[in-house]
Amino acid sequence: MKSVAERLGRNVKLWDLIGLLHDIDYDYVERDMRKHGLEALNILRGFLPEITLQAIAGHNEHNGFVVTGEYAKKVLCALRAFDHASGLVVVTTLVVPSKSKSEWEKP
Repeated sequence: MKSVAERLGRNVKLWDLIGLLHDIDYDYVERDMRKHGLEALNILRGFLPEITLQAIAGHNEHNGFVVTGEYAKKVLCALRAFDHASGLVVVTTLVVPSKSKSEWEKP
């Protein structure tokens, strides 16, 4: 998230926090995707600007939250991309026998 924020001329520290905190409610809602992201609004309200909370709530496509602000939509696009990419790294790591990223072959 930091590198994208830098390229777009956005607040790097804020985008970094968004990336780190967007799943803060995942275990709290017991992985219920209808609630994931929405509970994060309650947890993070007052700590992050409201406009960024839209992106955090909206990053989960299954909770029905609609992102309306243009800034929030830009953050959301980056957040979804990085969320899916990091998930791919985790899954790939789990399928190699050692469960270690160091075992990945380099092209």
